[in-house]
Amino acid sequence: MTRFGIGTDIESVSRFADLIERNDPLIRRVFTPGEIRYSLASRTPAERFAARFAGKEAVVKALYDLGISGVAISAVEILKRPDGAPFVRMIGHPVDPVTIRISLSHSRDWAIAFAMAIDDADP
Repeated sequence: MTRFGIGTDIESVSRFADLIERNDPLIRRVFTPGEIRYSLASRTPAERFAARFAGKEAVVKALYDLGISGVAISAVEILKRPDGAPFVRMIGHPVDPVTIRISLSHSRDWAIAFAMAIDDADP
């Protein structure tokens, strides 16, 4: 029987603009080197950081909805496929056989994410 876990999160872009401006260590604690490179290479890095942070939070919530707890947001990496679609890679916290799907969106002021964790394991 397939089980689903869902999670969503919304973040203020200005919060991440402040973190970037202050060179806050939270950026290096929460985001992977790849996420940092990707975000800082953008014309609008605060939007990228905010969307990825929302995505990480949404993934943690979706996994928790399936009964998988103790996942740190730093263990969730949000990458980009060649076609531009985001995808999730778990670091040091395997969640097999769960598949995670993610959707990110942002504007100048807000970033939002929706995650779905899908567990097709036999009971």
